[in-house]
Amino acid sequence: MNLKDLFKNLKGEFINFKNEEVKGISENSKEVEKNYVFITLKGTKTSGKNFIKEAIERGAICIVTDEKINEIKVPQFITEDVYGTMHKILQRFYSKPKFKIIGVTGTNGKSTITNYLSFVFDKLGIKNGVIGTLSSRVKDKIIFKGYTTPPATYLYRIFKEMEKEKIDYLFMEVTSHGLEQKRIYDITLEGLIYTGITRDHLDFHKTMENYYQAKKKAFYLLSKNAPSLINVENPYGKRIFEEIDNKNKKSYGFYLEELDYRIFIKYISSQGMGLKIEYNKREIDFETKLIGKFNAYNICAVFAMLKELGFKEEDFLKPLTEFEGIEGRLEKISSKKGFYIYIDYAHTPDALNASLETLKSLHPKKLITIFGAGGNRDKEKRPMMGRIASEYADILILTNDNPRFEDPIKIIEDIKSGIPEGELDKVIIEPDRRKAIKKGVELAEKGDIILIAGKGHEDYMEIKGEKIPFKDKDVVMEILEGNHERIS
Repeated sequence: MNLKDLFKNLKGEFINFKNEEVKGISENSKEVEKNYVFITLKGTKTSGKNFIKEAIERGAICIVTDEKINEIKVPQFITEDVYGTMHKILQRFYSKPKFKIIGVTGTNGKSTITNYLSFVFDKLGIKNGVIGTLSSRVKDKIIFKGYTTPPATYLYRIFKEMEKEKIDYLFMEVTSHGLEQKRIYDITLEGLIYTGITRDHLDFHKTMENYYQAKKKAFYLLSKNAPSLINVENPYGKRIFEEIDNKNKKSYGFYLEELDYRIFIKYISSQGMGLKIEYNKREIDFETKLIGKFNAYNICAVFAMLKELGFKEEDFLKPLTEFEGIEGRLEKISSKKGFYIYIDYAHTPDALNASLETLKSLHPKKLITIFGAGGNRDKEKRPMMGRIASEYADILILTNDNPRFEDPIKIIEDIKSGIPEGELDKVIIEPDRRKAIKKGVELAEKGDIILIAGKGHEDYMEIKGEKIPFKDKDVVMEILEGNHERIS
């Protein structure tokens, strides 16, 4: 495709126009190659305009900008709507996806729900893809890793690869960053799950109101008759349910009256849960290998979406019961000594509380909790997490997470400041995360549970701009195998 066709009838004007063949589009100057179009977006810390020279040196043949840039000779397309123009030319260059996109948004549950839906669709023989925190993939084929909701220029390349795989459905995690930064824009969703929001990402959004308004934008992407499923037992879910104008909005939860989908936990053990879902005057009983109230919400959302998309429970109920969860989300490892280790991504106060509440309900002899907090992120949640962990844990080991550019000891002190004085005797401080995990394993006995929280699936530790290889599960396996304790 050439420049003339790529920008045909778009609102804006060319300067120094010269028609050339376009080989690619990028908003990252370091990824520009010969015959690329370079988009100048405004970032949180800098502007793409600062990198025009580098983009041209790397081969850019056109710059998209909102004002004339002097002293460059390559064509410039000047428009008031850089983001809108970017999405239009991406759709022309890569084509707009033909598969149906189901979005999942909210602070917690996105990865579990998208991968759960993918698992069920695989079992039903319906080809599908997933874009999310763990990866962008079609079955086991990894297409991309690096962003939960990738930037638009990445997103359309992923769409293109998924089109080649001939998928019918895409399950996509929709983040507040992705919505606020217009990574997702002019894309149609054929379904949306809203799990609710709790404190997170305030280093970016500053206030919960801003966070809420960013998430709300996902509903503007829905097609006219698409279903939206909302956890109305989250305060922001209740608010959004009342505010949005969506004909097919449905509520789900445990307690409130007049829920469209209501779930009950009949029993819970370390092996799974017995559940009941009520909807449309019907009751469906089944078992799941997942545990925890938060997972019951996730399962209810998955069940409801399958129903709203027109699937019959006699077809999807069996695969619904077979899903064993995803990597790093309350992932269980057993030891020969008779204790369990759970690895979880919980890195917010609400998520940590949910994981600890679930594990405490299994009545462990001791609950040993190991966690830290990320650096250069919302600092106010650190003491909150310390207080929550101290309420449940019998032994609390505070350690390193992704300190980034902060002092790990200072982060630990911030967490510790939230722990009541009467609970401090249960606290052990070990900044070396490997040693902290080893300490937890050494202290565990038959009947105990260890929760290692915060990093989940992550395979690195981010320290001063570098990502050092580190994975909680690998460390646990090394320790257990070294002690000849591993069972599964």
